Amino acid sequence: RAKLLWNFSSDLPGSTASNAPLFKRAWVYQERSLAPRTLAFAKNSVYWACDEFSRGEQPDWAVGGLTSEGLRGTLHSVLESGTMLAARNSESGWALGQRTVPTEQLRASTGSFDMRWFICVTGYTLCKLTKHTDKLIALSSIARELANTEVIGKRYLAGLWDVNLPFQMAWITVKGDTTPPRQRVGDAGYVAPSWSWASIEAPVQPRLIFDYSNRMASLADVRAAEVVLKTDFAFGSVRAGWLRVWGRLNRVKAAEMKAYSNWDKEKQNASLTDEATGEELWFCSDTMEGCELVESGKDVDKLVWMPLTLEFDSKMLRCTCLCLIEAQAEDGIGSENKFVKTGEKVYRRLGTGSFGRIPSMLREDRLLMELEAYPDVQ
Repeated sequence: RAKLLWNFSSDLPGSTASNAPLFKRAWVYQERSLAPRTLAFAKNSVYWACDEFSRGEQPDWAVGGLTSEGLRGTLHSVLESGTMLAARNSESGWALGQRTVPTEQLRASTGSFDMRWFICVTGYTLCKLTKHTDKLIALSSIARELANTEVIGKRYLAGLWDVNLPFQMAWITVKGDTTPPRQRVGDAGYVAPSWSWASIEAPVQPRLIFDYSNRMASLADVRAAEVVLKTDFAFGSVRAGWLRVWGRLNRVKAAEMKAYSNWDKEKQNASLTDEATGEELWFCSDTMEGCELVESGKDVDKLVWMPLTLEFDSKMLRCTCLCLIEAQAEDGIGSENKFVKTGEKVYRRLGTGSFGRIPSMLREDRLLMELEAYPDVQ
């Protein structure tokens, strides 16, 4: 089947089909990503793309959002690789559905999957939705198609995949000061649990699921995960969701706006002060709620932070954290297995935090020194 998309942007050298108003709609993002063949009519030109080729009437002008190297290209490549390797049976191979795939091929496939999902989420959250509650639905077909490749073989959890969740939870947004507070379970506008990027109405920058450089370590462990779906469709809307995370919670004793650096006094960022050490970490709020908390100073005693990942190389050690606030939850809400136990504290996400040092100054940072064991830096 082919998709016909009308592009009303002006055709000038350097313009692209993707900057048209139509291509900034979230539902259209899904349609153009999955269409085997796409034909776009612009003011003075026509653009064409399929799984293996893309071209415009004016060969020197950019084709833009119509490209054969996008999602369809990734799906095509992964499925073709799986078909070619179906007959091979190697002891060094890994199982991929009913097929056995050599380790190198699987690593390449998971890398393609990981990067494609990263690009999808980044591009998709830049698009507009008339109804914010459609967010997961308007991406559902893309998630389903990626799951059908059997590369990951893990559950889909309201925009995340049940693999290396500490890395995925480290997504960020730079528009927290203008983003409306996320809706909570039971609210009419609820979309996703706070740990999912789908819970906020803003562009987000996700983290790659897999770290191929071996320069990142996880400092938390997700012991259990649960999403309560609205229907039987695993990639659609959800009613609630929880994660049971093992990690170290650290209390916050103060929060304030501070200059990000000594040479740029005008740029103000939120800073949290750790209660135990008195050290500071930068706070990036997901929504206006976190910004207002810092500015007012209220409920700071309910704020905690949890180390998520440690990134290191010869020049820098940097810790990414999850900033949480204590919340109320009914006993076992939405879960027949009583996922939330009686008397158990429940937290919801407010944003992310970060801090770091160069190796030569490592011992000056008590926050990093108290992160228990981490790999040595050469």
